[in-house]
Amino acid sequence: MNASSNTPSDSDREFLQAELTRLVGQGRLDLDTYQNIVDTVWSTDDMGELVRIRARFLGGPQFQHPGTSQGHRPPPHPEQQQAPGYQQGHQQSHQQDHQHFGQPAYNPNFPGQQPQHFPPQQQHPQQPQQPHPGYYPMQQPPTQPGQYQPSPHGGIPMGGQPAQPVNGQYPREPETSTMGSIRKTGEWLVPAYSEYRLNGADLYLDIRHATAAAPVITFDVNMTMAAMTVIVPPGVHVDVQMTAKNWSDFKIDTSTPIPGAPRVIITGVSRASGLKVFTRSPHERIGFWKQMGM
Repeated sequence: MNASSNTPSDSDREFLQAELTRLVGQGRLDLDTYQNIVDTVWSTDDMGELVRIRARFLGGPQFQHPGTSQGHRPPPHPEQQQAPGYQQGHQQSHQQDHQHFGQPAYNPNFPGQQPQHFPPQQQHPQQPQQPHPGYYPMQQPPTQPGQYQPSPHGGIPMGGQPAQPVNGQYPREPETSTMGSIRKTGEWLVPAYSEYRLNGADLYLDIRHATAAAPVITFDVNMTMAAMTVIVPPGVHVDVQMTAKNWSDFKIDTSTPIPGAPRVIITGVSRASGLKVFTRSPHERIGFWKQMGM
């Protein structure tokens, strides 16, 4: 950030967008609201606007992104540098910055500055005090018999198999295929958010033996003259929010959702393409033609 102004840097914007993206993957922020917020993040020249967005949706202390050990602050005035006790007050202000991002730290050595009092913040709020229409608490897997169980690794087994470790390392770039095929079956880790770009290609996702990295997982797919097939185990809820254009055909056949089961959201745009979602037991074999979406 330019220290002489209040304009946020690209790293500030990227870090805040990454945090908001994580909320989408956790099911705590809908995509329409997310897109509107990100547009504001990259269009505003006011660092205070980023502070307000973060406080509204994330809460907590200041930005802490890679490459910085403390929050941005304007340079001290030359007269303040020469004031008695400046070095001690400067160190104190560094410590206080970690409590309230965007608020000036109180230094008793500077005449005329009044201490500011802030209400105590909850360490782990269950939900925002004034929830935004696009914000809702993350679903928590239940711990009662007959319902989906969280694994000790943090992932959620989709079909009852041992869960895979969740290390938080997910591809940042969309997976693309032109006149080809992308197939994912067996035991694999489903990221909270993943993107696919298809042109005349096939996408086959069998998540019956997979491990979900979060209670809500999102597949964002942009496909043209392509075919997408998703197979889920019984009880997994599938929410299709994809836009259908140019004679696209969607066939959704799923079972009754089980409380606490992972939720699958399919977003994106379909142009002259087909989407099929159906439920099968984890032990049921899928025939060749069924895998081809026929």
